[in-house]
Amino acid sequence: SRVSAATGFGTGGEGGSNTLAETSFGAPPPEEVFEVPAWSGGVNFRCIPGAVAFGTLELRKRYRYPLQLLNSGVGYSKFRVKQPKSSCVSVVYTPQPVAAGMSVLLEVEVSCTSVGDIADELCVLSEGESFAVPIKAAVVDAEEFESLAAATGEPPEGEGVQLVDAVPVGCTLKASRAMTGKRAKSRGGT
Repeated sequence: SRVSAATGFGTGGEGGSNTLAETSFGAPPPEEVFEVPAWSGGVNFRCIPGAVAFGTLELRKRYRYPLQLLNSGVGYSKFRVKQPKSSCVSVVYTPQPVAAGMSVLLEVEVSCTSVGDIADELCVLSEGESFAVPIKAAVVDAEEFESLAAATGEPPEGEGVQLVDAVPVGCTLKASRAMTGKRAKSRGGT
């Protein structure tokens, strides 16, 4: 895609059109598309995929999305994750040094406690660099979720999204995670 010298806006390639110039005043804005890059990162670490797209999630459920954090440097590196600002989103991981060429698993967890859109980011901090990974989701009630699933014939969640369990009414992310841990321990888990 080329950038027009006169306007600074993309022209869409050879013979393409500038959609911004063609949009008439008062017309509804085009629907925003959240594209997930293959990876994001810096010199030492890369996060694969480069963004988290949960899609449409059902109210009172908890979901996880796995991310791979790859050490693309030449030696051992340490990292930590700055948690998202939203109270319903967290990142589950084990802080540890990562050897060159190796990767660790990060899991982004969303506890759907209220209807609405979620737009946040997690930040990976390592020695001398940091980068953000955007997180997007839409939470709808059970009735709307079922109608979306029936209309498309597919689950409305994004690809790779895992349903963990149901979240009780009025429960916070921290409390719901503690309850799950107690259930796992009562079944012989750790």
